[in-house]
Formats: sequence, C-alpha cells, structure tokens
Amino acid sequence: MKKLLVSAALVLAAGIGIFAYANEWNRGVTDTDAFLREAVSLNLFEAQAGWATWSSQSVHPYIKGLAQQAIDAHEGMAAELIVILKSDKVDVPLVMTNDHLKKLQNLRWVDSINYVSVQKDVYEEAIDIFKDYAERGDNDALKAWSVKALPTLERINDITRKM
Repeated sequence: MKKLLVSAALVLAAGIGIFAYANEWNRGVTDTDAFLREAVSLNLFEAQAGWATWSSQSVHPYIKGLAQQAIDAHEGMAAELIVILKSDKVDVPLVMTNDHLKKLQNLRWVDSINYVSVQKDVYEEAIDIFKDYAERGDNDALKAWSVKALPTLERINDITRKM
C-alpha cells in the first residue's frame, strides 16, 4: 500500500508540473542543468508509464512485474536525487521533456507490446545520458549518482531487450 501511495504521489507531482516545458538533450552534453532536467523527466515518465501499465487490465502479468520493477527503481533513484539536490540547494522543475510527454501520450492505450517498445527506446537513451554525465559531468555528487544508477538502468534495459 505504501508503494501504491508513493507511486500515486509521484504521478500527481508529475501531472502538476507536466505543462509546456521543452528541453532538447543533445548526447554528449554534460551541463548539470540539462542532465537534471533529463533525469527528472525520466523518473517522472517511468513513474507514470509504470503506473499506467501496472494498473492496465490488458497487460500481461509478466509485463506488470517489469512495470513494478521500473516504478521501484525510479522511486529509489528519485529519493537519492532529492537528497543530493537538497544538500546542493538546487531547484529543478518537476516536469517532463516534450519527448517523454509524447512517449507517455503514446502509452495512453497501454498494452504489453506498446509498453516494452517504449521502454526499449527510453532505457537506451537514459543509459547514454547517464554514462555521458558519469564520465564528463561537472557535479561530483551527481556523477556518483549516475554511476550508481547505471546498473539498474542497464538491468531493466536488458530485461526489455529480451522480450
């Protein structure tokens, strides 16, 4: 029940901040603000996509398990990120990039095939972005967070690639 409430809170927070925000991430960019916008967007997207998939009746139970893993992973990542942001006194808007918004809209009628297809794209992009920042970012705490998050992102990506 606690996970359900936390997930619902993340979805509500994302819904509040989902309005008109545009960010174009160029691979290889190591700017902290751009990385944070992308990382926050990814976590919000995964919370909403996972929740939509998990609650859908037309999704295979195995895929619901994958969605729950993604929700759990991104809740943990978000909690760790919040600690870093508070200690550095960084303010980041809780919004999704246009790209993540479009992908979420494509999941409006979520089914197993659609969810897995979107996850493959999102996780490949996330791994590239997190690797770039881990290697060349300019904030040591965020670099360490990126390094710590990569195995989780890669694990979920591996699962989706095998489907």
